[in-house]
Amino acid sequence: MAAMKRVLLAILVAVSAIGCVTYNLSNLTLREHPRTPTGLYPVELIWESNEQALRHESIKPIVIIGTNVYTMQKTLLMKNRWEALIPADKTVTNLYYRIRVNWQYNTIPYPENNSQMSPQYQLRIRD
Repeated sequence: MAAMKRVLLAILVAVSAIGCVTYNLSNLTLREHPRTPTGLYPVELIWESNEQALRHESIKPIVIIGTNVYTMQKTLLMKNRWEALIPADKTVTNLYYRIRVNWQYNTIPYPENNSQMSPQYQLRIRD
């Protein structure tokens, strides 16, 4: 009887793991960056998902700083990688931002929207 319970538990764990959709947002931005003469600083990310119904052309990541939103562009010749240049005033030493990835996935009768928000990140700007 105990062996049967273990087998059923193993099957249940395997079935539930197979059906899980995952989303992974990896921030590639340096934590510290030297001050630039242009006042623009790069933010980069990799976003991956195993969702089969994902509409890849609909993926639109953005950088959010306070109430300002900056659209990220797909990195040339790279898969699942985006980048943006974000501005910072010459007096700023710590820039706090979040990344949000918006996308659509296929459902019947119409595609639906979904999104993932990162935790808050800090970019230190050193003189």
